[in-house]
Amino acid sequence: MPKTARYSTLQDLDAKRHTEIDMFSGAIMKMGKELNIPTPYNEFVYHIIKAMEEKNDGLFEYK
Repeated sequence: MPKTARYSTLQDLDAKRHTEIDMFSGAIMKMGKELNIPTPYNEFVYHIIKAMEEKNDGLFEYK
């Protein structure tokens, strides 16, 4: 993969679009809860990306 390649999630955030994080990390977190398997990394990434989506939606200002 070229060094200049950008993941689709990052492209979505740059374009101020919502990402597919619910479909990916959200599904992993749900399955983890059902199977009683902790998913701390996925939860961390999920919440960071959701916060970035909210920032893009104008719900808060971060400087």
